[in-house]
Amino acid sequence: MKDTLFQKFCKVGQEADALFHLGRYREAHVGYARLLQEIENSRLVDSYLLSKITLGLLMTHIKLGEYPQAFAIWNSTAEDSLFGLGIYGLEHAQTSVQDMICYDFVCAFLHSLSAGDKDDAATAVNQYMSRICEHFFDLSDEPMLRLAISNWKQHLKEIFGSSLPHASAKPLIETERRLMSALAIGRGGAVRLQGLGFPPLSAWEKPEGFREVSHIIPFQPLDFAGDEDASGSGGAVRKLKR
Repeated sequence: MKDTLFQKFCKVGQEADALFHLGRYREAHVGYARLLQEIENSRLVDSYLLSKITLGLLMTHIKLGEYPQAFAIWNSTAEDSLFGLGIYGLEHAQTSVQDMICYDFVCAFLHSLSAGDKDDAATAVNQYMSRICEHFFDLSDEPMLRLAISNWKQHLKEIFGSSLPHASAKPLIETERRLMSALAIGRGGAVRLQGLGFPPLSAWEKPEGFREVSHIIPFQPLDFAGDEDASGSGGAVRKLKR
């Protein structure tokens, strides 16, 4: 892909991100979908762009409460559609660490809605949220730690309701105590719940040392109807790959 075309696509993606962060989720969705259509029309596949678009669409569907559509994208494979290549890219370091952490937030949320085994769902949520919190501890980012722990509490409540098994709650309890200890706050300083959220998305710039992988994946036409009309896949969840 020529640099001028790549930069053009990045500009459109950045504008969609800006709409997302302003809470204009429907407009952001339109921007991401239009960009994806332009890439399909160009037949110049780039795994970085597809990873960014797929992440943006997952997050907008979640914010809009369109969970079946989010599950349909999340469960795509690289052989199915461009969404599948975007998922492959998100799970194989085709974008920034910041975006991969956002994707972990998405995965934890979708696992919490699983119609499958509750203990399996909780195990997946705990793995994702533990990794997220470890990242933010490394950055000493208290606001993002509070957001992550708040999300984590709500995910486990979504799975178990008011009867949360101690074994499933233990990683969350330990992480929250670790934060309180780091802040020299006693037991009364538990993290307060806030609205389910995501960290900021990174700018549309390829990370240094980026290695393109889309050339190893066969190109398949994208069925956009699957994005708008997906139904009933809430019970299907992806397995941890990273």
